[in-house]
Amino acid sequence: MITLENVHKIYNPKKANEFEALKGVSLTIEDGEMVAIIGKSGAGKSTLLHILACIDSYESGEYKIDDTLVKNLSEKQYAQIRNEKIGMVMQDFALVDDFTCLENVLLPLDFAKHKKPNRKELALAALKSVSMDSMAKKPVNKLSGGQKQRVAIARAIVNQPSM
Repeated sequence: MITLENVHKIYNPKKANEFEALKGVSLTIEDGEMVAIIGKSGAGKSTLLHILACIDSYESGEYKIDDTLVKNLSEKQYAQIRNEKIGMVMQDFALVDDFTCLENVLLPLDFAKHKKPNRKELALAALKSVSMDSMAKKPVNKLSGGQKQRVAIARAIVNQPSM
């Protein structure tokens, strides 16, 4: 479960160009719940997503993932949360072009704190879930945009993140 209570994010604090991107955001996302974040340009959607993904910090308020306070952690702790709890598909997919589909999906498993013995099977299952298992050995630089997107989704779900 994800909870945010009164989260504020300020860019360039105490400077002439200070900007408060998030003003007291509170929300709860239950396990398995699907949520859409919508709003006009400049509303803070990307800022909120970056905070949820532990890519950016916030000034005040409280953010918890599964009762773990996500604030002032070490980079290693943030990386572990991203690896185990968060599945993200970036707008540009952020795939390694010279890697195969399978190698790209294996990446989060390679960085996992607790190594799983059936890594290849998990990666192939994730590719199968997005109908890309037949392309497992194909380099991603040979794929269409839609195929790359499906590989990125497989990579995002291979660790079975809670978010």
